[in-house]
Amino acid sequence: MDDGNWSAWDYDTREEYPNLSPGKHVFEVEARDVYGRRTEPISISFTITPPFYMRWYMDLLYLLLLGLIIYGVIRWRLYSLERDKRQLETLVQERTQQVVRLEKMATVGKLTQGLIDRILNPLNYINNFAKLSEGLVKDATANIEDEKEHMDNENYEDTMDILDMLKGNLEKVGEHGANTTRTLKAMEEMLKDRSGGCVSMDLTSLLMQNKEMLEKYYVQEIATHHIKIDFDVPSQKLLINANPEMLSKTMMSILGNAVYAVVKKASRTAYEPVISLKVTAQPQVITIVIRDNGIGIESTIIDKIFDPFFTTKTTGEASGVGLYLSREIIQNHNGDIKVESKKDEYTELIITLPTT
Repeated sequence: MDDGNWSAWDYDTREEYPNLSPGKHVFEVEARDVYGRRTEPISISFTITPPFYMRWYMDLLYLLLLGLIIYGVIRWRLYSLERDKRQLETLVQERTQQVVRLEKMATVGKLTQGLIDRILNPLNYINNFAKLSEGLVKDATANIEDEKEHMDNENYEDTMDILDMLKGNLEKVGEHGANTTRTLKAMEEMLKDRSGGCVSMDLTSLLMQNKEMLEKYYVQEIATHHIKIDFDVPSQKLLINANPEMLSKTMMSILGNAVYAVVKKASRTAYEPVISLKVTAQPQVITIVIRDNGIGIESTIIDKIFDPFFTTKTTGEASGVGLYLSREIIQNHNGDIKVESKKDEYTELIITLPTT
């Protein structure tokens, strides 16, 4: 704006410039595609006329506007609060970026946990009162229905419309409150110490238990869409040094994502959904390949899927930390996890773990 510094690249299609001074201004905008190609800058010129209170014939009226001083003080206070709010949001964002990196968790873990607790407590009240208020709206609706014969028809319809809107608003409050709680709980989960707890265990047995859990938890989806579950696991024991609970949680998270992918694809096209898990054992390493022929992952975002809070699902479906935590757990076991995918064809998660 006005030959100032260019802002950083962003996906947001809006840019705000509050409190611009009167006069002529020039706004320039430039776009860049995924290949880094940039358009020519586009200029938009506009003029802001001075407000009426800055014109000469308004000077005499200022004596009558002493009350605006109080109003101005209030506005200044509101502006200060808004500025403090922006500073707090910036601080929260910075702290969040820190806690999602393993090497910084030790320095910000306690601070973030305290912040989560401070937010969760009032958020729980919001969620609870929203739910209670939905019940009150339901009771009020029932009472209005009982008195329908004694009410004017127009008044009755207006009242019911108001109650319907109030119910919808409360449902939205509850929905967004639940999504926020889920995100905060995910942040809390990220702060947990996942080191230690490793014992000598049989990977074959754990994977077969995961198969049973998968078929139990997703029995409806498997039956509805005729999903084929194929586990190719060696019959002999595969001993590794690992935390059984954490490793099982990782496998179930990845298998759950596979179910989501094939169900999404089966909902829009007729095909045979298949989820497979294959184990290959070598002297020093065990490789686990989990594959599904679902919706796949776009090549433009495949490098981001292990980033914290990144997800292609809706806010109500996921918080975006599942694959991040899965990679963290695998790496804590001195292993590695990679992904290969093609949009609308398949996704493969390749996990490697050292043997004992």
